[in-house]
Amino acid sequence: MNTARDSRAPGDRRIAGGSRAPGAPVLLAAYAVLVLAPAAATVVDRDIFGGLAGWLGGATGVAALAMLLLQFLSSGRFGWLTDRPGIDRTMRFHQLAGRALALFATAHVALAIASAGPATLMGWLGAAAMVLSSSFFATGVAAFMLLLALVVLGVRRKRVSWRYERWRASHLGGAVLAAALGLHHALAVGVTSSRPLLAAFWTVLGAAALAAVSWVHLVKPLRMKRRPLRVARNAQVAEGIREIVLEPAGGKAVDWRAGQFAWVLIGQPRVPLLDHPFSIASSPRAGSGLRFLIKARGDFTTALAGVPVGAHAWIDGPFGHFTLDGQDAEGGPGERGRRPERGRPIALFAGGIGIAPILGLLDELAALGDRPPVSLVYGVADAAQLVDADRLAALSQRMDLRLQVCVETGDPPPGLAGFTRRGRPDRAAIAQALRGAPGQARCYVCGPPAMMRAVARQLRELGVPAGNIVSERFEYD
Repeated sequence: MNTARDSRAPGDRRIAGGSRAPGAPVLLAAYAVLVLAPAAATVVDRDIFGGLAGWLGGATGVAALAMLLLQFLSSGRFGWLTDRPGIDRTMRFHQLAGRALALFATAHVALAIASAGPATLMGWLGAAAMVLSSSFFATGVAAFMLLLALVVLGVRRKRVSWRYERWRASHLGGAVLAAALGLHHALAVGVTSSRPLLAAFWTVLGAAALAAVSWVHLVKPLRMKRRPLRVARNAQVAEGIREIVLEPAGGKAVDWRAGQFAWVLIGQPRVPLLDHPFSIASSPRAGSGLRFLIKARGDFTTALAGVPVGAHAWIDGPFGHFTLDGQDAEGGPGERGRRPERGRPIALFAGGIGIAPILGLLDELAALGDRPPVSLVYGVADAAQLVDADRLAALSQRMDLRLQVCVETGDPPPGLAGFTRRGRPDRAAIAQALRGAPGQARCYVCGPPAMMRAVARQLRELGVPAGNIVSERFEYD
């Protein structure tokens, strides 16, 4: 399956010996310009807004609208935006920007009400009633209420008992509707937005948002047929964890790097919003196909047990920088195909299903002729959830692998008995994985958010530079 054929979609540029993809500082600067430019444009109409509160209300409103439209681009499905900052940072930025734009939108409404009536409680209440009930402001009020609902549901997603597909559909549909209502409000009501230059700005930014949605949810699903896959293996490999291996079924082969992830559609029609993100648990050097380890958590992942061998599958990707060549020692982009430096230790830390991309990295390291010293700290709540016990034990004999398995309950498989300790990974286990060289060790961390935060904190306390810690979350709070 390892092939030189490039199966990447247009616009999905990977790091390859000096990427043309922009770095985080450039992206943040461009974001700031696009958000602040419409706000700065309101200065020319400052007198019309009726005082400082009115002008600030207009400025925060157009800034919030620009941030909303840019959310469609920071969804994590564009490699040219995520390659260098990393998918983890991109998705976290998407979350924080959503909360920030809700605050800007709230400030816009509050300041607009404050400037519309006398500076008294009764004056503000009267102005609020007028604004909220007026048909003139109807689309703006609807966009504001919808936006608040989206942010609240996004923050409390884990507590909402909706199917993942339903949540995705409501989140996307609500965001598109809020953006359309917000654009109408800005162009119909906004003083500055009606001017030709700013109106053109909204047209271009709105078209970019629409193009992003169309590309991800309409064009990409149609393009998937050029890269069909089939299920070559489907088996339970641990308690609640299923292994699915995909192989090419004709068309273009998949080009990926160990540690990356993909949006996967298995045994279902190629329709939008039904794909799910999973880490790839294999290396192209191993020649064993695209391997996924999937934990049963909901309807989709539970139903995978019934998918037969030979069923059709498609992927969008790969994505992610959780790779041996994904970053240099300072956290910047690395060169594709670059091998780890000889003698520089690599420390891998996995919690639960976070072992999936770690196993891909181990496959890659095992295939190298000149292998660096490697350590793996693997923690699970119950020994029945351990994956690849025999293979991990065998790798510890084939390569310079220092293996530590931490289990809270249950008895480990015989092959890992000599590598197992009781409890969660502690400071001693983490320090031992660094092999006495915390300043040089390259550390990879994947698992539940609380585990990742705890390990990263202890690594920094032990002297590992922050730029030497590579991580990608598969859950967000």
